[in-house]
Amino acid sequence: MPQYAATGATNPDLSYQPMSNNLPPSILRRIFEQASTEEIIKCAQTCRHWAIPALKIIWQHLKFIRTRDFDRTFAIIARKNTIFPYGTFVKSIEIIHAERELAISSQMMLLVVSLCHDLEAISLNFSNVRAGPKMEQSSTPPKKALPPPQMIQHRVPTKTVTTADTHTQPLPLAHIGHNCPSIHTLRLDSYVPKNDDSIYEMAKYLNHGTLRNVRFTGCTTLQGSTLRKLAKTNPQMRHIEILGNTPITDSTTVTLAEECRLNLQHLVIGNAYHLTDKAFLNLAHYCSNLQHLSLYNTNSDAESLSENGLIHIVKKCSSLSVLNISNARWLGEAFFEEVLIRVKQQLQDVEEPNSKLPASYGLHQICLGNVRREILRSPTLQKLIELSSYLDDSETSDDDEYSTAFEAPGQVPFMSNETLPPNARKMNVVRGSSIWWYRRQPRVSQATN
Repeated sequence: MPQYAATGATNPDLSYQPMSNNLPPSILRRIFEQASTEEIIKCAQTCRHWAIPALKIIWQHLKFIRTRDFDRTFAIIARKNTIFPYGTFVKSIEIIHAERELAISSQMMLLVVSLCHDLEAISLNFSNVRAGPKMEQSSTPPKKALPPPQMIQHRVPTKTVTTADTHTQPLPLAHIGHNCPSIHTLRLDSYVPKNDDSIYEMAKYLNHGTLRNVRFTGCTTLQGSTLRKLAKTNPQMRHIEILGNTPITDSTTVTLAEECRLNLQHLVIGNAYHLTDKAFLNLAHYCSNLQHLSLYNTNSDAESLSENGLIHIVKKCSSLSVLNISNARWLGEAFFEEVLIRVKQQLQDVEEPNSKLPASYGLHQICLGNVRREILRSPTLQKLIELSSYLDDSETSDDDEYSTAFEAPGQVPFMSNETLPPNARKMNVVRGSSIWWYRRQPRVSQATN
């Protein structure tokens, strides 16, 4: 909970006007962002001119793991006699459910969306629906004193209880669409009600045109019809992650591609077992700006999948930079030949003396699992390894532009951003039946204007 919130309204120092009160709030906020939390709190207690930009930094992100912190914070926000509208300063909220500490309820959600109208990002985590089992007490006292509870947890890890064992309470998520017109990031973790009516109602009313990033993790009751409705009401989505056992079919993927089209840049599917070439061909046709594609638990059946779909994605998605496939047994040498052609051309474009392309341009990360043995020994893959960072670690460093190329610009709260591992250049490209390939750094420095 922000430490200054309870005292800011009655601080006598607010009448003091410093000499720098002519600085605009935007400049003051940029200055305060470089300071520590304690320093920002002191700046907020100086005067009203400094208080507003300082309070916006203090209140912009709230994370709750205990009920008492939530109650204290929203008791301050709900006050009507405060000097500052604290609710308007809140931009992102993360709430973690744990029955012994904090239980997310319908009343809690209504309080959040009704008092924080400028909310931009919200994350609800139900990964621990129930607390761990209690330790059984013996009728006879032990000979030695038991260690503290935290030490017992480290020595004897308890079984993690997932939402598959029980259903979570349905929440009035439709109020997010009604009361939060600026929402752009939404994350639901292990939200498993008996049906997905609440998510469908939210998708129906969440049509402000601001939603850009969604992540559903472990939402096993989530239906494809709900995802299709969300895509139709929010065609501007750029970042979509559907992780866990939620089945994604061709019809859902095709709708995402047809509705989001050029806006879609980041797509991660955790259960891609039902996808066929139809889904990949539509992604290649409609989503030419796709930059990141990760597919897990894919089907290796040659009758439903072929390398033709991914070849079209490599050809037509010119912005593709990251490609991850957990089960790539259905990929043949033609796919790697197309990748080799693209990597060579893009490296040539970047290494041109007068090229203005950044070093991070092009395909620079491929992670494939369960690759066939004949592919691992093919000459095409050996040529691709020659263009990897595994053979180029002497010319690179952890501080160069290429090392940070994997970080998504404008990092989104609550969303995962895969970065280049610091030891990637020291690892073999082929490990077992998996391929972990990272493109080498361009050898020609970029021309500066």
